[in-house]
Amino acid sequence: MALTLTNTRKSVRSTNIELLRIVAMLFIILSHCFCHGNFSFNAGQFPVSRFLYHFSVIGGNFGVDLFVLISGYFLITGNKLVVAKKALILWEQLFFYSVAIFTVFIVFYPSLFSLKEVLRLFLPITHGGWWFASTYFVLFIIHPFLNKLLLALSKKQYQFYLAVIIFLWSFLPTIIHNDLQANELIQFIMLYSISGYIRLYKNTQKIKTWIFVALSSFLYLLTYLSEVVLMFAETKIEFLSPYKTIFIDRYKIPVLFSAVFLFLAFTQIKIKLNMFINTVASSTFGIYLIHDHPRVREYIWTDLFKINTVRGVFIIPYTLFVVITVFTVCSIIDLIRQNTFGVLFTRINKKVFSIVSKPINFIGKTIRSFFGLLD
Repeated sequence: MALTLTNTRKSVRSTNIELLRIVAMLFIILSHCFCHGNFSFNAGQFPVSRFLYHFSVIGGNFGVDLFVLISGYFLITGNKLVVAKKALILWEQLFFYSVAIFTVFIVFYPSLFSLKEVLRLFLPITHGGWWFASTYFVLFIIHPFLNKLLLALSKKQYQFYLAVIIFLWSFLPTIIHNDLQANELIQFIMLYSISGYIRLYKNTQKIKTWIFVALSSFLYLLTYLSEVVLMFAETKIEFLSPYKTIFIDRYKIPVLFSAVFLFLAFTQIKIKLNMFINTVASSTFGIYLIHDHPRVREYIWTDLFKINTVRGVFIIPYTLFVVITVFTVCSIIDLIRQNTFGVLFTRINKKVFSIVSKPINFIGKTIRSFFGLLD
């Protein structure tokens, strides 16, 4: 497996899946509105913001599941020859926003400068500022090995494997309220495996798209209603308090399958190639990195939009305005980055890879030979 930077034509992304990527990011921004908005609710008080809070938390977990499902759907049959290149591009994007955001805040808040913060700039994966990006980066690094394992399974073996991991890390945690030692990476591997199976063996054309949408909506609303019911019930039955969020985690059965059903629906939707949607969707990871950077999230939700100060039903249109504004502004910023620093990094990468490709290929071949992974 040789390292290559050959200028092959970029594959055109499916607009139906890219549209889903946008939907997922809107749900994630909505959840961050409330999760990072400094909301506090007194027992027995139920303002509109509290209902939106619970709805949005489910949406955030739902959106994360969709993102990982989309990744698995494409990576399971992806080009093995460009893994190193794409991993470097991913790291560069993380590094760019880590440095750029730090620089902007230092200009306006010089007191934030410290040697520790400077050192953290060079470790965007490990310092924990972006939990999703860190976990996704690890998943991306190991996905060629996951593919090797998954593609070696027969269809029945793959089905049995899915049944086991879903039972252990989704069904049982939903019932017993215990994650059975699962962490974010384990959950991402489960999602990756599910969408990989869909890509390899999906045969759902006989099931109408609207049925998948209906099932997804039903599970989402059921999860939300269960949370609302438990929210009211805990005021009368105190021991229910720890269980009011039992179904909302991203790996629990209701949220997991709500995401899977919507994902299946979008794989069947036929949308003509739309470069506007595809271009906007290409900025979604950047949107996440910008608006959920620890410094930025504190500023936009607490200081800028102050969404926790909005009262009554007015919070609904205000929330929609905030979500769309954050999405649009961050998308524009990332598209500018793609066409400036992104282009610069691409040129640098070509020169770097032309120098290091031979030693990396030799080391990679040696490692794969040792583990018996040569094609």
